[in-house]
Amino acid sequence: MKLALVSVDTVEALPPLGLGYLASYLRKYRNFDNTAIIDKEKLFEGIKREKPDVVGISCTTQDFMKAWALAKQVKQELGLPILTGGFHVTALPHKMPKEFDVGIIGEGEEALCDLFDLYEKEGTFPAKGLSKIKSLAYHDSGKVKQTARRENIQPLDKIPFPARDLLPMKRFYLKPARHTYDKLSIGTSILTTRGCMYKCVFCSQTGFWQHTMRFFSPEYVVAEMKEILDNYKIDMLRIMDDLFVVNNKRVARIADLMKEEGITDRVEFHVFGRTNLINGEMCKNLKRMNVKYINFGFESGSERILNYLKKGSVSVKDHYRALKLCDKYGFLVDGSFIFGTPGEKKEDIYKTFELVRSPVIKNAMFFKLTPLPASGIWDYALKRGLVSEDMNWDDLEAAIGSERLPHLNPDMSKEEYREILPEIIEEYRKCNYSRGQIKIKWKYLFNKNLLWRFLTNWRGFSREFIFRMRQKYLKKG
Repeated sequence: MKLALVSVDTVEALPPLGLGYLASYLRKYRNFDNTAIIDKEKLFEGIKREKPDVVGISCTTQDFMKAWALAKQVKQELGLPILTGGFHVTALPHKMPKEFDVGIIGEGEEALCDLFDLYEKEGTFPAKGLSKIKSLAYHDSGKVKQTARRENIQPLDKIPFPARDLLPMKRFYLKPARHTYDKLSIGTSILTTRGCMYKCVFCSQTGFWQHTMRFFSPEYVVAEMKEILDNYKIDMLRIMDDLFVVNNKRVARIADLMKEEGITDRVEFHVFGRTNLINGEMCKNLKRMNVKYINFGFESGSERILNYLKKGSVSVKDHYRALKLCDKYGFLVDGSFIFGTPGEKKEDIYKTFELVRSPVIKNAMFFKLTPLPASGIWDYALKRGLVSEDMNWDDLEAAIGSERLPHLNPDMSKEEYREILPEIIEEYRKCNYSRGQIKIKWKYLFNKNLLWRFLTNWRGFSREFIFRMRQKYLKKG
């Protein structure tokens, strides 16, 4: 048997660690090392090249149409059995198209091992065998059937490090890229937790993890960091957890072990934070880890809208307190903001931009509220007929300029948003002079991968250069 695991994400500049975990789990617990991971290339050609017996396609809701189109092509031209996993099939298993033979619901490592055993025994995936495996959706007699969810893996340390040796690290990932707003760096990613204890109205992930939160041990985390740094020459390591900052003692232990292993000064770290969880002790521990950047999901500067989005778990006061702490300890802050919340009014938008204008926030990203399946806002949109389980999932485009995304706010029209948002965002961009500066290490100027990116996208590079020169000119003026 040969297995091809495929990621259809064409945007993310960091590797699909989920596929790496699946491959390493099969390697450890089934002694199976005939897995290929296909990503960031012409996917169908990659599948044909690898000649697998089984194809597994992972995707989010926004990428589901691409995954479905690929599955149709694989079925029509190669006739292979196809597995799917990820947030979308977990949220809507009963809507799994016939081109997918089996859907893995939720955490996939143990379910994939059971599917491996079934295929090794039967040479296929018969419904009778699938019915005995937990956490699956499958087709039987023209219907999609589901099996009971299995318990999440405990402890997380049972899971080996992602099989980065199967990921196209050097080919696609270890290249100079703009991982932060102010410089190019060579970086990669790591996960130290799974799940989240909060229930934000826009989040579709908590159900995927069965509303639990689990931690890799500090010893596991630092051992993985050491393996990465020993195998790859990187400048930056991004910790992808939503809630890395949830536990002071754990972060302190990680910082201690990093110092013991000589990791702290070898690479800078980026983390995601939550403003209600940031305090002085956490900042000291993050500083000891050599964390340089913290990304916060601020979402709104209006208390009323923030309460709606984050169910009262964080306040605007928390936002400003966290910014003050980040300024004190020298962290560079990225922030994301959401517009289009039901009940949002112009005054709420202006309050948000008061927050955006904080000089501590060095880079801001703006999104429309997106009703993803299994989120609270999905239920709101579904009841009002704004979405359906049979919609074109490409319509769920969160970009501010998207005209396809369902309009969720009855208190402001699309036209009002078109009038107010572009003007304020442009003001932000003009005033955010820090974007006028970008640091490039001399060695990157001679990096063949960066030169190739310039030659293949010289128009985009030129536009960026002109924008930065204008920003510098405005700053001097």
